[in-house]
Amino acid sequence: MKRFMRSIVTVALVFLVVAISQSVAAGRPQAVSIEGVATQGSFDEGPPATGTNFGTWTASGSFSDSGTYVENFQLFFRPDGQIAYVVATLLMTGSAGSFEIGLRMDGFTFVPPASVEFEGRWWVVGGTAAYFGITGQGTLTLVVDLDAAVAGDPSNFATLVGHIRL
Repeated sequence: MKRFMRSIVTVALVFLVVAISQSVAAGRPQAVSIEGVATQGSFDEGPPATGTNFGTWTASGSFSDSGTYVENFQLFFRPDGQIAYVVATLLMTGSAGSFEIGLRMDGFTFVPPASVEFEGRWWVVGGTAAYFGITGQGTLTLVVDLDAAVAGDPSNFATLVGHIRL
């Protein structure tokens, strides 16, 4: 009987150790990459200039999903008329739920013949459904093809890399 009870306790302890290790592993931030493509929407010239863009996104790494997003942005300008920084929120809707990302990009670089490149940082604001409780942050690069933007074609190409905890 003692041997039987010892076996049950041993099995219970093994299950407990496995459950705890899986819980700890699930709580660690994992690497993620999110690619987005948007069509430049209209915006008012402010100040600050505000507008909305619509696009699609795909995530890989710590989770895989894809869907659509709505970006609400504000451009803030220096006294000389150049962009000082951009802030935005992205509402990302995918098959598993939705989540919101905040971002800030400081300044820009002109890339000939007709593109502008922004760099900055992003962070998760919150989420719903499978994304409830999501946290994370990272860096981003946004390239805007000015000719495509003027033509109304997909023009904004974003890459967000960082870590997310689901």
